[in-house]
Amino acid sequence: MRLSEIDEPKPSGDEILIAVHAASVSFMDQLVVSGLYQMRPPTPFVPGTEASGVVVAVGDKVTGFAPGDRVACSAWTGGYAERMIAKESKTVRLPDGVAFEAAATVLHNYGTAYYALVERARAQRDETLFVTGAAGGVGLAAVDLGRHLGLRVVAGIGSDD
Repeated sequence: MRLSEIDEPKPSGDEILIAVHAASVSFMDQLVVSGLYQMRPPTPFVPGTEASGVVVAVGDKVTGFAPGDRVACSAWTGGYAERMIAKESKTVRLPDGVAFEAAATVLHNYGTAYYALVERARAQRDETLFVTGAAGGVGLAAVDLGRHLGLRVVAGIGSDD
């Protein structure tokens, strides 16, 4: 990896240009940068799969966002730059009072936990959820979502002991 200057990206169609205020540093980012994730962006690329910031410009097909909106987004690349492009469909508006730092860590963690609990496990109210890795982003999101889904949550931090 190296630090360098690149041209500012320009949004087209359904894309949004975002001035990045905060970006997550996740296990997924580490895998992508290491070339170990199942999908590999062509090199060179700017890492960063999740970020938050302020909309600077929008493509001509974007209808839900305008310059000045506070947003969080996910993309395969770009979050570690000052400005990044995200698809409108992968962007959400931030409510007032939600910090950029918190918003930059929510989409993948909660999306992964939601997929695991609701789509795959089909968790039902009053079932028990045992989260062995409740110290990381997805684990903490699973504990929180489990509580909101009406599950009995047992959480811990695993060890070899």
